[in-house]
Amino acid sequence: MILQLLKNNHLPGIIFLVFLVALTWLRSFIALPEPGEVVSMPFYQLVFGAFEGNKVLPLISGIVVYTIIMLLIIRLNVLHFLLDDRSYMPAAFFLMIAASWPPALQINPILLSSPFLVLALLVLIRGDKHRAEPLALFNATLILALGSLFYLKIIWLIPFLWISASVIRPLKWRGIINPLLVLLLMGLFFVTYYWVIRENLSLLPELLEKQLAFSLREFPGFDTPVYLLLGYLFLLILIASVHLLGRFQFKKIMVRKLYQVLFILFIYCLLFYVFISGFRSEVLTLVAIPVAYLLSNFFQQKNTGWLHELMIWIWLILIIYVHFEELIFT
Repeated sequence: MILQLLKNNHLPGIIFLVFLVALTWLRSFIALPEPGEVVSMPFYQLVFGAFEGNKVLPLISGIVVYTIIMLLIIRLNVLHFLLDDRSYMPAAFFLMIAASWPPALQINPILLSSPFLVLALLVLIRGDKHRAEPLALFNATLILALGSLFYLKIIWLIPFLWISASVIRPLKWRGIINPLLVLLLMGLFFVTYYWVIRENLSLLPELLEKQLAFSLREFPGFDTPVYLLLGYLFLLILIASVHLLGRFQFKKIMVRKLYQVLFILFIYCLLFYVFISGFRSEVLTLVAIPVAYLLSNFFQQKNTGWLHELMIWIWLILIIYVHFEELIFT
């Protein structure tokens, strides 16, 4: 039954997606989890600094941003047919993966920069002829640069755009130069802002050093419920990967290339999580994007049975356990 709701792209599917959103944020509205200390840009503080001390506005803002990301994820499938049928399943799975870490559900710099990554991917891969052109790479990098106004480390994903463009189509010299031009424009913007508006250019080197530095620190670990949920997600990823590899050669060439891009994004985000963010669990939002499509490809198949249904129910039960274990057993 639950799989049918996830596959449904009409009103019942929308209602179930709304139910998932309500279930995901219920615990946070009951007892707000402590947010992580993510390094943010001054522009983020200017816009969302007033939310500090308010328990409701960060959650509402988080719901809005997650909704935007889910709409963009659905749009990616509509344009490029990554799944055999149109479905809200990738959006639902993205939300279920992100729900593994309750503190990440409220507004934070990494979450706010995440829609820019998905939008950059949409712009990079042209929907009409599925091509990655130099100008598309410039526009995608520019969108990513806008996201860096909230979380500057997101620009470390620019090499991912280069790699993605080269997977889709051989990369020409203009495709390599154009992202560098965007970085030059960013530099001019920051110099102008700190020199002309702030009248203190000496603040810029300190800002860049603080915001772009690799955060190499000891792995902080998770609570037992989170370990259980992440372990189960790892098992689902393995099963879905084997399923995809067995049918990979039968998919269209462009679809195969897009799944390669998503796999690269998954590996890149894991490296980002370890070496750049310093094990910031909010990066799970970025990791959830490619994983959502991988799991959707597995559960979207027409011959799903009771075992697949059971897998989803176990996943939902573990999410509920992560969210309410502390409230119930303490």
